[in-house]
Amino acid sequence: MEIYFEPGVKRVAVKLSGGADSAIIYYAVCDHYKDQPDVEIYTLTLDTKLKWWYSHGANNIIEKVGEMTGKYPTERIVLYYDKYDSPLVGHEYEAGVRILTNDAISKYNIEVSYSGLTLNPPTEKFKQFFVDNNDKFNLNLEKVNQSIDIKRDKTRDTVQWHSHIIQRGEGVDKDGGFTGPVFTSVRPFIRSDKRAVNDLYHQYGVFEDLYPLTFSCEDFPRFTHDDLVHCNYCFFCLERYYGFGRIV
Repeated sequence: MEIYFEPGVKRVAVKLSGGADSAIIYYAVCDHYKDQPDVEIYTLTLDTKLKWWYSHGANNIIEKVGEMTGKYPTERIVLYYDKYDSPLVGHEYEAGVRILTNDAISKYNIEVSYSGLTLNPPTEKFKQFFVDNNDKFNLNLEKVNQSIDIKRDKTRDTVQWHSHIIQRGEGVDKDGGFTGPVFTSVRPFIRSDKRAVNDLYHQYGVFEDLYPLTFSCEDFPRFTHDDLVHCNYCFFCLERYYGFGRIV
């Protein structure tokens, strides 16, 4: 697949959580601009009470991609958003992302913003994948099906009418006021699932170098010798199996 790069821009933002999707987008952006020192890259990371490890994972990716491309961000922007403190208020996480993005657009005059958001795998195909590969993964299929049915973000089940890979518009703050210049939002995977993300890793030839450093688990992960440990059963861990054939 081809990643769209807006010609002539000087300030680019990447939403970076340390997950597999945002990591390869960040790599692609740094690789594209590695020989353009006048292009500034800003990483945007949202930490919350329920997702407190995002900035840790993002820093791991930033350092590795810097080693690989020689390109480092001009600014690592991290917002701690305290309103997302329960799974029942998932809309607050999206509100935090909007505030983070639009504040950055306003403060740094960001011209292009990249996001790694994907679609969910088709539910029945997703479940059948684990049936067909249970000898390899050795997972509890009842727990797998429960996670797929209950814990997925259903808004990612289908392409929304307003979901375009490239969108142009004005930044707005949490109150709806204009905060920044007209900018371009690029979401390369908005019409694809994790298998397209896997394809991009292999297209760039960085799967073995970068993918093992990414982290996607959201079932209260813990630190073990400074490494985040996947739970194997949350929806996001299952997506890794489906998309990449392995958890790390």
